[in-house]
Amino acid sequence: APLLETLWHMAFNAGAGVTLEDETRFQAAVDTYRQAVDHHIHPEGYLPALVAGEDADSLKRQLMAVQSLVLTAEIAAHAGTDLWRYHNRGVSVLTAVTYPLYYYFYPEKWPWSGEESLSLEATQALFRERAGYLELAAGRYERPLRAIQMILDECRPVVDVLGGGLPTLTHGQPERRGLFG
Repeated sequence: APLLETLWHMAFNAGAGVTLEDETRFQAAVDTYRQAVDHHIHPEGYLPALVAGEDADSLKRQLMAVQSLVLTAEIAAHAGTDLWRYHNRGVSVLTAVTYPLYYYFYPEKWPWSGEESLSLEATQALFRERAGYLELAAGRYERPLRAIQMILDECRPVVDVLGGGLPTLTHGQPERRGLFG
């Protein structure tokens, strides 16, 4: 199966494995996740197999792949398996989360758009559709990333049907106000 389809099957199997208490299905999802980190995420953070088409949809494929990885890591965390910290050769899911953030603000710089340049409006709409993964990943960095916060400030409240439902309610970090807030 193509990589993007495999990654979404992974996320589905992680959720189904937990819900159905099917350890074999859950473990298969964990193994697929580790293989994705080990073999499919470039050290810079993009997934070469998904951007290789060099077309306007390459960014969408990248975001969908990252979303499936983040969902799987979050599902596994709730099941007692910490995939958020899994890394190989200095690469983790957070490497893939971080990579496309720059292109939210500068989509014309996306190196795999082919002949056509990505528009700011279309790119920001793509991020808004899938902003749930940013909400889930935001609290996983040692220090908060300003780019994630800026994107979430524009997108909140996040409603992401495929990416966690209402992650702003479940994972959003409350704003600190004043000295003791």
